This record gives sequence, C-alpha cells and structure tokens, in this order.
Amino acid sequence: MKKLMKENGGWLFLFGAIFIIIVPIAIYLLSSVPLFPVGGNNDWAGFWGGYLGAIIGAFVAIFVMKQTIENEKATRREERWEKFISDTVELVAEFAAQVSRSNSDLLRFHATGEEQWNYEAIHEMNEVTKLENIILMKILSGERHKNDSIQSLLEEILKVAKETEDLHKVNVNTFDELKVKADKISNHLSELMRWAGEVVIRNSMSL
Repeated sequence: MKKLMKENGGWLFLFGAIFIIIVPIAIYLLSSVPLFPVGGNNDWAGFWGGYLGAIIGAFVAIFVMKQTIENEKATRREERWEKFISDTVELVAEFAAQVSRSNSDLLRFHATGEEQWNYEAIHEMNEVTKLENIILMKILSGERHKNDSIQSLLEEILKVAKETEDLHKVNVNTFDELKVKADKISNHLSELMRWAGEVVIRNSMSL
C-alpha cells in the first residue's frame, strides 16, 4: 500500500481533490437548478450525490485494480529473475566442478598411464560441454541476458570451456607443461566463480 501511495501520489491527490471539492460543488449546483420539477432539492441532492459518487468510486476501483495487477506483474517478473540468477549460478558451480574433475582425471591418466582415468576424463569432458551448452542457452533465453554482469560471466564460461577443450587435446610435450595449463584453468575457474558471486550481488542490489 505504501508503495502504491508513493508511486501514484499525484493521481491519488487528484481523485482526493475531486471528492473533496468538485463533487460537493456539482451536487449543490445540480440540486439548486430546477431541471426536473419532481421532488425537492434534498431528494435531488441525494440522488446526484449517490450517482456521482458511484461513478467516481468505480473509476477509483478500476484505477486501484489496474495498479494492483501491474504491481503483481512486476513482482512475478522479479521472482522469475531471482530464480534465473539462482539456477544460473548453480549451473556455473556445477560446470566449474566438472571442469576441475575432468582436468584432474586427465592429469592422473598422464601421470599413471591407467586407461581408467582417460575414460573418466573423456566422460567428464562430455559433461563439461553439455553444461556449457545448457548455460549458454539459459542465459541467451533470459529476459535480461544483455546485463553487463551476465555477459561477463558468459565470457568467462566460454573462455574456460575453450581452454579445457584445448587441454584435452594434449598439445604439450611433457607432463609438467600439461600441469601448467591445468593450473592456469584452475585460476580461471576461481575468476569464474568470482564473477558468479558478482552476478548475485549486483542483481540482488538492483531488485
């Protein structure tokens, strides 16, 4: 109610002025002018008062209903946006964890030569790609995907995904080179999660 009063104070003042000033004057004029010979002035005053009051009351009711509907729509939009942010950050966290597991298993494979770790790394890399596509589609289908913090988060996701894909192509000569590249991706994962937190903070403040 306070929000309605704050946002629509001018309109409410106008309707208040109509009730307080214009309606009594109109009732007085209509009751004093002998337009219809039947009935006394008091009868016509009551009639016109009820008639005009009903009309103005209907307009006020329509106005309040319209504002209530618009406020409810705005509330639902904000609820959808909050859920979008929550779901996106959750997916980003899952994406980061999957990248970390995939890279760790790749390093284990090259350190031990055990094929099991290679299979694990390949499987997890497929999950990384799947999550990347899910996040990409979710962000681009969002109502406010051009939001600066969302765009920066998306850029970090694409960067990490590309570096991880390149790592699994194993374009290195030694295990140490592979580890250096994996560590670089780990640092970028930290940056990615920092941006995820930034998205939550910025969009919480804007609600």
